[in-house]
Amino acid sequence: MPTLFNSFNSNTTTTNTSSTTVANIWFLWVNTNTVTSTAVTNIWDCWAQTIVNQQLTREQRLEFERQQLESRARYERETKEMAQKEKEANERAEALLLECLSVDQVAEYRRNKFFIVQGGKSGKKYRIRQGRSNNIDLLDGERITHRLCCHPGAFLPAPDNMLAQKVLLELQEEEFVRTANIHAV
Repeated sequence: MPTLFNSFNSNTTTTNTSSTTVANIWFLWVNTNTVTSTAVTNIWDCWAQTIVNQQLTREQRLEFERQQLESRARYERETKEMAQKEKEANERAEALLLECLSVDQVAEYRRNKFFIVQGGKSGKKYRIRQGRSNNIDLLDGERITHRLCCHPGAFLPAPDNMLAQKVLLELQEEEFVRTANIHAV
């Protein structure tokens, strides 16, 4: 079965789209700062309404609506699957992190969602808070003196990121600190 966009022929009038509607679609597209499912849905609905308002045959309109419903259902299904995969990845990452922490670090992490690491060369204390970036505090006793931001380039679950930071601070502290963005607190 041909898709709606292939089903248009030269006899179908497609020039009835008002410039106001096209301007609205363009405005939504250009002024959407972040791509979210809501933003994409709003833009798509506006565009879809523009197409539906054109002179379509009943069969074309029904086919278009069927395709729109099918597309939306597929998007929702894929979004749920992706959320489930992300949840599972975070659970596996947290299990790995907990296996690599000391008993005291595990207790602290479970209580506060952070743990303390001692730098390999300097012996300085670093608090690694849950997160992906700007989540490391350099401590002087209980006082935070600086905040460090250094993380792997790839998008990782937060616990994987925290484990990488822990290992690097323990084994390659100088390189880690040299690479990090450091901010005084």
